[in-house]
Amino acid sequence: MLVCVSVVLFLQSCGGEDVVTKNVDTLKSSNSCVKCDLSEADLSGEDLSGADLRDADLSRADFRGTNLTRANLANANLTRANLTRADLSDADLSNANMMDYLDQDDTATFCRTKMPAGTTKNKNCK
Repeated sequence: MLVCVSVVLFLQSCGGEDVVTKNVDTLKSSNSCVKCDLSEADLSGEDLSGADLRDADLSRADFRGTNLTRANLANANLTRANLTRADLSDADLSNANMMDYLDQDDTATFCRTKMPAGTTKNKNCK
C-alpha cells in the first residue's frame, strides 16, 4: 500500500498526467487517436467530424451532442457510451462493440452509417 501511494505521489510531483486526459488532448489537436484509451472521456459537444478513432476504447465515454460525421470508429469499443444527440452520419462503425450504448430519447443520428455488422443504418436523418 505504501509503495502504491509513493508511486502516485511521485507521478503527481513529476507532472504525471492521466492517460485518458492526455489522449483527449491528442484527439482534439490532431483529430486522431487510434488504439487509444478514451474510456469515460467527456467529449460531449465536440466537433470530431472525420476523426480517426479506429480500435479505440471509448467505453462509457460521453458523446452527447458530439459531431462524429465521417468518423472512423471501426473496431472501437463503444460499450455503454452515451450517444444521445450525437451525429454519426457517414461514420464507419465496422466491427465496433456497441453493447448497451446509450441513446436517451432516441436522438442519435445515423445516416448512411456503416454499422458493426456491415449494414447501413438511416435513423433521424435530416
